[in-house]
Amino acid sequence: GNPLELPAIDLTSCGDACPFCCDSLSEYIMPISRSGLSLFLADVFINNPGGELTHSLIVKKLTQHKNVGTSVYCRPRSNNPPSPKYVHTTILQLTDNKMMILAFDEVKNDPK
Repeated sequence: GNPLELPAIDLTSCGDACPFCCDSLSEYIMPISRSGLSLFLADVFINNPGGELTHSLIVKKLTQHKNVGTSVYCRPRSNNPPSPKYVHTTILQLTDNKMMILAFDEVKNDPK
């Protein structure tokens, strides 16, 4: 829809229960370079396939990705990764947007 129009559904404020209502969303989400993130995902899933990837392993790979600060997180003065909460949020956003699907083994009670 049009971002200038009100949403079609009534959104009730949850007070101080979420970052959206507390107006603190920017504390959890950093600007992301679409091309940098695409290069990271291609490197992980296409160029270097192998084994199953868990959330923790993807976070580790993103944190250790070459120049992740400038290439993925648009940090002009730092090649280092941001704090872990931002990296975890990035992976959760990829999962939420169905760009990545994390599977769960219900028998072993483990992610796969």
